[in-house]
Amino acid sequence: MNYTNAKKTIATFLILYAFVGFGAHATSVSTEDAYPFFSWFLFVTVPPRIQSGFDIMLVSVDGERLETPVHLLDRPDVFSSEGVTERELSEITQRFAHSIRGKRHEQISELRRMLEVHFSTHASYAVREYSYDPLEYFKNKKVSSSIILAEFLVGK
Repeated sequence: MNYTNAKKTIATFLILYAFVGFGAHATSVSTEDAYPFFSWFLFVTVPPRIQSGFDIMLVSVDGERLETPVHLLDRPDVFSSEGVTERELSEITQRFAHSIRGKRHEQISELRRMLEVHFSTHASYAVREYSYDPLEYFKNKKVSSSIILAEFLVGK
């Protein structure tokens, strides 16, 4: 292919690509771009600056209330994560929080049994919902606010 034909081919391709993109954009019902055919922006939507999540915090050990609640995995002397991956614990936490909010008592009991077999001593734990700025949380684990959804006691 010589230089003149290459220029014509590229120009034709770009013109057709623009027509397809404008056509897709004009006929599209949604307000979003028709990616990958036509996109004005790299990111159409930006996630909210404040996000939320759920976790399970250890509140007391052997009847002594902790000054600052800690995540279960931070206390291996109380919670043995053997046989449970961090991902599985996260999924249990999500299900637990949604069950508490939906007042599904049978599911709450089942999730408690799954979780409490890993405790090695008397303890209490809380399921909490927290809000955070992702950058602040990444830098120093700072949360904006937190709400305790429920607290449970483990007796062994």
